[in-house]
Amino acid sequence: MDELEYRTILSQVLSAHLEPAVRQLTGVLRNLPAKTRGIDIEVFPDQDGEGTFSVRVGLDGPDLYVLNKAIDEWADLFCVRHTEKGLEPPVPLMEPGAESFEVNDIVVDCAAEWVQAVWQALGDPQPTVPVTVVGHDDYGTVTPLILKL
Repeated sequence: MDELEYRTILSQVLSAHLEPAVRQLTGVLRNLPAKTRGIDIEVFPDQDGEGTFSVRVGLDGPDLYVLNKAIDEWADLFCVRHTEKGLEPPVPLMEPGAESFEVNDIVVDCAAEWVQAVWQALGDPQPTVPVTVVGHDDYGTVTPLILKL
């Protein structure tokens, strides 16, 4: 599979999960603790570069544990899980090292663009704190992506 085909398939899988992510992010925004100073939406690609990943919201401010506990129910926007029937959702897997492109960069870039679409689907949420999409371990070529200053 080449890079374009991989991006296309991954973007289609993400697009199919837009509405649940909108509901999750709405829950986060409705339950922001008063002491929140910022929102980071982080893409966590797998360490092996196979193509699995998760997208999770984290808050910045004093007492991170308390802040993030307040939104824990809504923090996961997207998460690939290994099940008995295979991957759920069924993202494309790559053989680590066999491709001519950095899978984790593509995962982060596609997920960041998807998060931007999720954000736009919210309408105009107007949080009072900055919102940024970041790639874990500095993966991605379009992150950090600022959604709100």
